[in-house]
Amino acid sequence: MDDILIKIIDVVSKCLKANKNTLNLDSDIKNTDNWDSLAHVLIVINICDAFSLKFDEDIIPELTSIRKIYNFIKENKK
Repeated sequence: MDDILIKIIDVVSKCLKANKNTLNLDSDIKNTDNWDSLAHVLIVINICDAFSLKFDEDIIPELTSIRKIYNFIKENKK
């Protein structure tokens, strides 16, 4: 795992109060306990803070998995 993925999993696990070992690139809003719409907003806010990013509001509904968040950060990290 690279540093970006480790950091994302750390943020998501804290937001969902989930064990880090249960999360991976395939974890998403449909298959991960406690990842509901409210938790999703919390995840996005905390990811923005952790990576010093600003997301366009249009992209937020699309970032529904760790893989999608990871790819977005890799593409937009400066």
